[in-house]
Amino acid sequence: MILLKKIFLENSTQKNNQIIMKGKKIKKIGVITSELNLNHLSYYHALSHLFDRHEVTFYSYRAVKDSMNCKVNNWILRREKESSINYFFRIRKKLSEQDLIIAEEPFGGTILILFLSLFNLRKKTILTIHNVNKWFLPKMSFSLKMIFYTLVRNKIKNNVSAYIVISPNLKKYILKSGLTQKPVYFLPFSIPTSDNKLFKENDGVFRFCIPGSVDLKRRDYSTVIKAFSKALSGGSLNLELYLLGKANSEKPEVVDLLNQCDSINKIFKKKIFYWTNYVPENEYERVMQIADSFILNINSFYQRSTSIEIYGITKETGILYAALNYQKRLIATYTYTLPYELMNNSQTYMDVNELTELLVTFENLQHEDKLVNDIDSFNKVYKGDFNKLISSC
Repeated sequence: MILLKKIFLENSTQKNNQIIMKGKKIKKIGVITSELNLNHLSYYHALSHLFDRHEVTFYSYRAVKDSMNCKVNNWILRREKESSINYFFRIRKKLSEQDLIIAEEPFGGTILILFLSLFNLRKKTILTIHNVNKWFLPKMSFSLKMIFYTLVRNKIKNNVSAYIVISPNLKKYILKSGLTQKPVYFLPFSIPTSDNKLFKENDGVFRFCIPGSVDLKRRDYSTVIKAFSKALSGGSLNLELYLLGKANSEKPEVVDLLNQCDSINKIFKKKIFYWTNYVPENEYERVMQIADSFILNINSFYQRSTSIEIYGITKETGILYAALNYQKRLIATYTYTLPYELMNNSQTYMDVNELTELLVTFENLQHEDKLVNDIDSFNKVYKGDFNKLISSC
């Protein structure tokens, strides 16, 4: 009798907790970040925006909450130096009240997500994946640590109910390769909109921007610098280049790159801009606004200790979303596989000569009407997956 009474009371409480809005039940959505990663703030903003008609609770860190400028009322913060196990058991009861739990791909917080998948099997837990091969096609290794984490990731995969990826290309790769039989949803890393009122300079100068820290292992700066030097030498003096991220002057290869930039600036005055410290937020925003185009010079093959990732196929870059959000034309290396939805407003280059030609003739490439079409096409794709995800929980 006591057991029956407890079950009855639990069922009654669940029914009473159902909130109805416009004839639809508001879902309780939990978003859990297993580690402190401020580089993914755009994704957290996107989730809060997508689920703005539902009751969202973030299980995260104080620094994440303080950095979020969107409206999220419910936060359950991890305490300083609190272990993953202690944190999980402290929030377990609250997690059990969620209709849907979205877990960020763990890097340093794998154990937390493991416990989440083990103890919440009756809940719909969806894992956001940013590195596909890390999870589905990892490197073979005889390291005990690598073997352990591979087994842990396999256990997590077995227990989650679906996956989220941040690019339609990643979704296509997973499905066409037959890597899982579970549902895969595409949700954007940030929400593109054609309604932004952006400031643009109208002074005849064409400004090109490479957002992100200066990293010669992940990006090919040599081709870009040579192309700029060639374009300037050919008389196209209305060009500027912004390396919009910290250039670590303690790394010899970075110093060599900056010396090349300084040599060009001495000849043609100030044409290439860089920062040896972190770029202030207001300065970063200013450059993103005034830039006419973003250059995607990323090296497609990315070697990790756990896997080999291919940018554009198994891993995505936030520059794609920046191009949409800031309504900029994208110039990308030909080795990068762009989403079909962005083809209209993108150009690719193979070598120095092709990039030089794009820089010199940039004024003829701008077609803002196509950009709006790209945004509409991109939004249509993710909204279809979002509706399916909501309907499933």
